[in-house]
Amino acid sequence: MRYIIDRHSEGLPLGKHDESRVILAKSGEPEEVVIELTEPGAELTLYVLGRAESGQTLSAKTRIIHKAPGTKSQTIVRCVALGDGHLSLSGAVELPAGAQGADGRFKADILLAGDNASAEAFPILEVGENEVSAAHSASVGRVSDEQLFYLQSRGLAPEEATALIVAGFFQPILAGLGNQTKENITKELYATR
Repeated sequence: MRYIIDRHSEGLPLGKHDESRVILAKSGEPEEVVIELTEPGAELTLYVLGRAESGQTLSAKTRIIHKAPGTKSQTIVRCVALGDGHLSLSGAVELPAGAQGADGRFKADILLAGDNASAEAFPILEVGENEVSAAHSASVGRVSDEQLFYLQSRGLAPEEATALIVAGFFQPILAGLGNQTKENITKELYATR
């Protein structure tokens, strides 16, 4: 899928959540979501969310292309793998020649909430212009025994403690969404697969 964003774009046609620019990681081989920033000053914040259940593999692949000067993009990925779930995430930011003053950022945070949960993240920067700002990062961490112990000492069962930690992991993104969008994303994120 390829989308063009200019300075006046109201949103991306990314399914029913286009007003908030949110996509969800999907099962199977992902179709790459390519977004082009074509007008000077165009801006984009893209959220990628996913929750892989035990026995499930989720994938997401994004590519943001800065085709004009002064463009800005921020891709924020938050995904969780439960049980023996697996995540495969790829995010590219292209800043080609001619994109002076562009600013492209990619950040992936992955939480492993299971002894056999796994993930791979591939943040990619392709820079062909000298006068740009670019950054990428990916972090993968497990739910700590200390977090689980603390919540269990307060009377929560292990499954409830894990669910609360996972909900808290998504909260910074969900809190910034409009109520209806937040409700729709939460339903899809926690839908039984």
